[in-house]
Amino acid sequence: MENIHQNFRLMLHQYTEYLQACGYSEITTRSYLVDVKPFLRYLEDNGITDIAAVELADIQGYYGSLAEHSYRGKLIRQ
Repeated sequence: MENIHQNFRLMLHQYTEYLQACGYSEITTRSYLVDVKPFLRYLEDNGITDIAAVELADIQGYYGSLAEHSYRGKLIRQ
């Protein structure tokens, strides 16, 4: 999977397996992954490579970055 930290690649793989086990279609699974990857890249760009280390301020920072890139409306509704 793309150029994402090993921890996040493993997590994405597990998330994919979870979505498939829940019966989500391949298209839905891909769509969810497309939405999650930018957040993981944001975390990595900010020195976070362990999802357990994410704090509210990190999520708020990502939310703010979406507004700057005009993605906010699409992703926030999901």
